[in-house]
Amino acid sequence: MQQILISVSLFSLVYGFPWFQGRIPNGNRVPNPCNRGTWLGVGHLREVGGGNRNIFGQDFFQAGLRWTVNLCEMDSDGDGKTNGEELGDPKCEWYMEATNPVIFNATGHPALAAVVFGFPWFRNDIPNGNNVPDPCSGQTGEIWKGVGHDQAPGGGPRNQFGLDFKGAIFEWTKDLCQKDSDQDGRTNGEELGDPDCTWKKGGTPSAAASGHPGICEPLSDPKCATVNKK
Repeated sequence: MQQILISVSLFSLVYGFPWFQGRIPNGNRVPNPCNRGTWLGVGHLREVGGGNRNIFGQDFFQAGLRWTVNLCEMDSDGDGKTNGEELGDPKCEWYMEATNPVIFNATGHPALAAVVFGFPWFRNDIPNGNNVPDPCSGQTGEIWKGVGHDQAPGGGPRNQFGLDFKGAIFEWTKDLCQKDSDQDGRTNGEELGDPDCTWKKGGTPSAAASGHPGICEPLSDPKCATVNKK
């Protein structure tokens, strides 16, 4: 019995609680805006579930882990569409015991307006995440908000730093800090103001960010021109 409980606990830790999918409309068919699949852990930052909750997951928890009219009418991700509209229940009529619960197909993810603007909360998971300079703007003081993406606002394909960050399970680790994701001769830590790799989430970095860990700099360097085209 103890072994069974341990196995269940580990499954929940890694994959979230899959039975929660049945507590929201289209819970097992929520599209993943990052690819053509589905986002299994609808209430979590990680696609497979487990770990920190996203904003919809927090609202779902506050609603008692049930689909309520209030939760349905909320716009958790602030993208201009209610949670109900994104999950296929625009009139907030769905209930868990319904014999034919799906009114429409899910058209979006209730926590991911981030498909356009990136995941702003990830900026707090790396040193100086809110102050990474934009090397492409040509203007001092411009910030690259989607640090792990090819586009400055975020969203769309990840750059190499974004891929490495995902490989580190979205945590600032010593290994990620010591990597040179953009191959410009400086570690991610050096570019983000944590050259000694001692920064912890919530702390103050030892220096300001001096470069972008996902874009090879300087842009005029022939090597960087090649790297940045990949």
